[in-house]
Amino acid sequence: MEGKTNLADLCRYCLTELPNQKYTGTDMLHGFSDLLLELDEVDEGAKEFIELQDKLLHEVKNKRSIEAQKILERKILFYKKHHQPEAALILLQENIQIIRFRKLLIEHFINIGEFKKAKKLITDFLLFQRDGFHENKEWYHMLLSIAKKERDIPEILKIAFYFISHSFNHEYYQIYKSHFSQEEWPTELNNIINHFQRKENVFSYTIAKILVEEGDTIGLLSYLQRYPSLYNVNEYYHYTSAMYPLETLELFQIAINEYLEKHTSKVSYNYILSMFKKVLKIDGGREKVKSMISEYNILYSGRSAMIEIFSNIKL
Repeated sequence: MEGKTNLADLCRYCLTELPNQKYTGTDMLHGFSDLLLELDEVDEGAKEFIELQDKLLHEVKNKRSIEAQKILERKILFYKKHHQPEAALILLQENIQIIRFRKLLIEHFINIGEFKKAKKLITDFLLFQRDGFHENKEWYHMLLSIAKKERDIPEILKIAFYFISHSFNHEYYQIYKSHFSQEEWPTELNNIINHFQRKENVFSYTIAKILVEEGDTIGLLSYLQRYPSLYNVNEYYHYTSAMYPLETLELFQIAINEYLEKHTSKVSYNYILSMFKKVLKIDGGREKVKSMISEYNILYSGRSAMIEIFSNIKL
């Protein structure tokens, strides 16, 4: 190629070289395309540049792949750079199998107020998803954002409750609560708690978190007393210990008693030792720990490892 080489010439050269075996499976032509994108000879080379990208895309079998995405992004950037937003939008619409493009299209429709189209893109995607809540929560967050813009109260409540039920979160709980009056909320709160308490003898961490969120310390204490496992007590004692130290100490004793009945390893004894250190920080905890260790040394006198480990506590 002699003289000045423009975009069209370069693209035509790449098209002639594309069948060459040495380029198969390499990123060379893709990298070259990125360089071509920086050139300004649009009028003379636009057709050839797009043709080159289409040829490269044709070689990609998986149209959901990162490689396909990169080629399409290059075309979209080319259209935007040269003031063809409609062409860029059409390309997004034709390739929503690529998640990033679907999200960009959703964002576009939200920005121009086309909420129905945005929601359909989201719900169509979720319809075929088998992943769990955490993998898909971004999509539900988008649905919630749309519902807020539309002031669709039933939909806001539905989605906020979905978030609460799958992974309790302060933000979504407050969104849900904000749509009830002070007079309505106690009844609704009771309905929520009943909803999560599906099984009589199963501790619900969502209920515990709701009680914490509501600042219902006596309610939380009562709930822990119904399910006084050591894990539960350890998880929530710091919410009850200041106002109800004696009751919290009693919870610890019940939970540790139950734990020691079933666990006899050194690892278990060291775990209980770590619990004793927490009990010591509660008002009246020192006396409680002394009493418990004395009781365990008598009750489990044959557990020499336990006695030795518990002797390490500084009282």
